[in-house]
Amino acid sequence: MKANSKVSIEQCREIMNRDGLKYTDEELHVIRDFMYLIADITRSHYERIQEKNKIIDINENNCDHETKSLFIRPGQYRRAS
Repeated sequence: MKANSKVSIEQCREIMNRDGLKYTDEELHVIRDFMYLIADITRSHYERIQEKNKIIDINENNCDHETKSLFIRPGQYRRAS
């Protein structure tokens, strides 16, 4: 499905009226728009989480294996070097 296309009101009516419940076209518009809003929020949240969890290659600009590592924090017992 294209990103800008929405499910038609006829398709919504088929899905929502299956169990004998009847919705007006206005109610179906509100429900459909709400569902698209929830889907958009969920997608945005997922993309933010994926961006936050992106792995950054610390050696991207420095491929020299002879380069000494920089310490973020000194070892508590001075074992790390």
